[in-house]
Amino acid sequence: MNQTQKRSFEDWVEKLYHLPRYGKSLTLDRMSLLLEKLGNPQKKFPAILIGGTNGKGSVASFCHSILYHSEYHAGLFTSPHFYDVRERFKIGNRLISKQEFCSIMEILWPAVKELQKEDMCPSGFEAFTAIAFLAFARAHIQIAVLEVGLGGRFDPTSLAKKIAAVITNIGEDHIPLLGETKEELLLEKLGITEGGIPLFSGEKDELLKKIIMDVGEKKGFPVYFWGDDFSGDILVTSLKGQCLRITTPFYDYDHLFCPLLGYYQVENLATALSLIDYLRRFKGYLFSLTCIEKGIKRTDWPGRIEILSTEPLVIVDAAHNPPGMERMVESVKDIIQGKKTLIVAGFSADKPYGQMLDSLHHLQGDFIFTQASYRGAPIENLKEVALKKGFQGCWTSSLEEAFQVVKAKIPDYQALLICGGLFLAAEARQKIFQVFS
Repeated sequence: MNQTQKRSFEDWVEKLYHLPRYGKSLTLDRMSLLLEKLGNPQKKFPAILIGGTNGKGSVASFCHSILYHSEYHAGLFTSPHFYDVRERFKIGNRLISKQEFCSIMEILWPAVKELQKEDMCPSGFEAFTAIAFLAFARAHIQIAVLEVGLGGRFDPTSLAKKIAAVITNIGEDHIPLLGETKEELLLEKLGITEGGIPLFSGEKDELLKKIIMDVGEKKGFPVYFWGDDFSGDILVTSLKGQCLRITTPFYDYDHLFCPLLGYYQVENLATALSLIDYLRRFKGYLFSLTCIEKGIKRTDWPGRIEILSTEPLVIVDAAHNPPGMERMVESVKDIIQGKKTLIVAGFSADKPYGQMLDSLHHLQGDFIFTQASYRGAPIENLKEVALKKGFQGCWTSSLEEAFQVVKAKIPDYQALLICGGLFLAAEARQKIFQVFS
């Protein structure tokens, strides 16, 4: 056994983290060469691509859960992860094992080293995408659901063998990396589309919708829009979930139970169901109503208006950009209405948290500002911005310190909201026991 084969799971993860976050330039050349060296595993199964700004993970999770509970051998690739890199790669209802991960890395890493010698080092996300392709090909899956990482035109997932695509919506995220305007961002994200492959979108802006339709006409793919071709309504809601009515371009659904909270999940589920119904209507896939209902009911996507406790009410949310924060606030303010609420907020340093704070102004509560341990915006910087926007509150340099304040105050409150980003949400889900131990 050579030295490469002896590496542990932790060693391989460390190597992945040392790859550059982004490549030297936005291009598919590196990924194409990498996949060619690996035998082009992405060509061995059809794939659904889920792009956009917000809602990608939820739509992908709905699609995958329905496929799995309809007895399709389906893979799911999402990003980022909360605690374990293997969360990104799901086959059926399980994560790939550490042994599988190491075995795949032993195949992948020699190809990465070859590209490094050619001054074409893959990015971390390109490597993660290659792992997904290899894992899915080895498992002989029947279909994959792939969450697009960055943009679309140069995203490594766009090299997959597409059967359908989604662009949830367009928000001002990853500016200026992908473009300076929403129109430029949209054109990048439309890079996942191709002729004959249907596109489902939740975009509502009429100008952006026209761009999508123009590209669809030029490339030759059908487009289905939220509000025009599919829709949904909330019939009943509780802390356990929502009862929904959904209309797709092909079928009507009544009294569907959705475990994910938030008004925006109606749109996400309607998007996913429209795509599923397209596969049923035109591609020969078989989905019974019972399996669809079961798949929706068992969809799991942590950190999205996630209820960790009901007495007191504890909500964790991972919204990490301005449009995501705005949508979260719209839903959460009704959930906590009439409840005296503590709000713990912290943001990633590379996000426009000034704009995200503007949305938090619409929530009634007492604020505790903090700094996530990973990529967190320094509390001094956050305090300066928040004070200028009229916020008052408590300022803490770590989530542990924030939770000590919460522990002292929570007996006088009925609800606790923890929000601001993916990394803060992940940390909070692990450490919340410090408050309620």
